[in-house]
Amino acid sequence: MSKTAPATTTPASAATDHLALIDVDYVHFIVGNAKQAAFFYAQAFGFQVDQVSDLTTGNRDSAKYLLTQGNIRILLETPLTPSHPFNKELSRFGDGIKDIALTVFDAEKAYEQAVRNGGESAYQPYTVSNATGSATFAGIKTYGRAVHTFVSRSGEYALPKIKAGGLFLPNFVKVENYALNTYNREHVCGLKFFDHCVGNVELGKMNYWVNWYEQVMGFKMFKHFDDADISTEYSAL
Repeated sequence: MSKTAPATTTPASAATDHLALIDVDYVHFIVGNAKQAAFFYAQAFGFQVDQVSDLTTGNRDSAKYLLTQGNIRILLETPLTPSHPFNKELSRFGDGIKDIALTVFDAEKAYEQAVRNGGESAYQPYTVSNATGSATFAGIKTYGRAVHTFVSRSGEYALPKIKAGGLFLPNFVKVENYALNTYNREHVCGLKFFDHCVGNVELGKMNYWVNWYEQVMGFKMFKHFDDADISTEYSAL
């Protein structure tokens, strides 16, 4: 399925399509140990451990590491307090993806449109900001525990600024003197983009979720695969 705005799309031309997507803003993992997970992705896949938000930066709720490579941004998060809602998810599911966040022109309008289309709210719009810029987030529930967050950015937190090495959000700081970062810059792994995301949905619910993405998120069918196309002796898609 396909729903990415062309490179020439402007906010004016997107005014009639609040669900027009600019990019994959980030993919959010909930993990039991964000620091260890960051090391794994840096060593095994060549990611830069780019930024952090944790106790050292005044964040007492969770530890967050932003990993980057090409146009890929992975956010690893570990809860630090017993009452944090992610503890229950870790206990039930273990490490895994919670959120596929999508950059849009206006997160609040995208969220409102998705809800009008029949989507269920995961969380209402909120904004984080400082004197240099802002970012607005709003979430829609999809299959299982997964969420799609709509993200719109401005100022120093605009996506082009982040791609150029700027800060992810106001409460993040750059990671300094991480040995693997130097090694990975000198020995590039070569990952460029998120090629696609696979959603493992309930048995018998494939058509339901295809229709959901078409109706709620505005996607269009791009390609269809089934067991006649992809299968082994013991499994199939």
